[in-house]
Amino acid sequence: MKKIVISILLSTFLLVACGQNESGQGSSPKPIEVKLNVPKQAGVDQNITISAEITQDQKKVDDAKEVEFEIWKDGKKGDSLTLDANHKGKGIYQTETSLQEEGNYFVQVHVTARSMHAMPKTTIQIGQNVIEEHEHGESDEANHQGEEHHHHEDVAFEFHDLNHYHVNQELNLIVDLKKDGAPLTNAKVRYEILLNGDKTIKWVETNEENAGTYAGKYTFLDKGKYTIKIHVENDEGIHDHYPKEIIVE
Repeated sequence: MKKIVISILLSTFLLVACGQNESGQGSSPKPIEVKLNVPKQAGVDQNITISAEITQDQKKVDDAKEVEFEIWKDGKKGDSLTLDANHKGKGIYQTETSLQEEGNYFVQVHVTARSMHAMPKTTIQIGQNVIEEHEHGESDEANHQGEEHHHHEDVAFEFHDLNHYHVNQELNLIVDLKKDGAPLTNAKVRYEILLNGDKTIKWVETNEENAGTYAGKYTFLDKGKYTIKIHVENDEGIHDHYPKEIIVE
């Protein structure tokens, strides 16, 4: 009788465990949400407070692994300034700075939290009467400097980082895309995969599993450090990309 009871309990436990594995296998964690707060305008040498509020499933994220603010003048991405954020609590990460030259600047926050990444971007005007000068001067130059100067500056990438990347194992690569705080849907999203030191690029097409969530499967055949570049395009003229480095063991 005891053997029968033990067998029934063991079978029940295995069924529950299998059910949990099957239900969790296809589910994705809720993406992190990053609200970037930057003044629209400030004076030269004026103290500027920049902050980012990070949430996940409407709950504050106070355990972000990395939060950095990157600032550069329009047309001078190579001279960008990077500032570490101070954690203020309740999901708020903040820094302060001042800028010494008039002009239009980009402010981008780089967030790594709970195995995901986000990098929303916005602009700030420093000084007075610089908009007219920007529209007829530097903007033309900036359009030839690189993709970061196109009109889609507010596309946010949230890559679902895996804890481990193993060779010869099919992996599901997932990214969440947002524009103006809303899921970016109906986009063409591809992964460009390159092993460092190699010249052979692999391309992986994705499917939009949910609104703004794109996934593609790939099997890494060699160990080493890889660069995954996520390319995004749509019919509205968006053409952006986001690089991510991983280690395959």
